Amino acid sequence: MKWWYTVPGALAREEAIAAFRTRFGREPDEVCKLGEGSPYSLWCLGPINDEESKQGGD
Repeated sequence: MKWWYTVPGALAREEAIAAFRTRFGREPDEVCKLGEGSPYSLWCLGPINDEESKQGGD
């Protein structure tokens, strides 16, 4: 099972990647945007492993 780190779609792609890099100390293998054009869109970055998924919030 893969886990994904998500951030609001309102961020620019570069900002989403920077947030991932800051949180996990590495680059995401995949970056995709879900719900393009929707106010509820999300950037999905990762995958992240089970241990990373349990890290506390920012």
